[in-house]
Amino acid sequence: MIVHELVHLRHRDALSAYLLQILCKGAFFSPCSRLLQQRYLLEKEQRCDQEAAALLGDRRSYAAACSEFGNCCWKSILEIWPRPAASRATKGGRRWS
Repeated sequence: MIVHELVHLRHRDALSAYLLQILCKGAFFSPCSRLLQQRYLLEKEQRCDQEAAALLGDRRSYAAACSEFGNCCWKSILEIWPRPAASRATKGGRRWS
């Protein structure tokens, strides 16, 4: 995972994402600007994944590490996520609006 982030740093992806965000804010009237921004960010992530896998030499182990990291993150998020108390969420069998 660290290799993936180092590839982002090498390509200065944070700066390009910031500049792209400024351009998209200026073109807020165009629905295509948001779609292009999302596509560009996805392409950057895929490029970093490909380069990180190439640097590590084994695509399967990199994919397994990404999957394990994602599962670990979801478990920790679900553990700390506050659950609504039943007494506050309903009153007389009806949900509050």
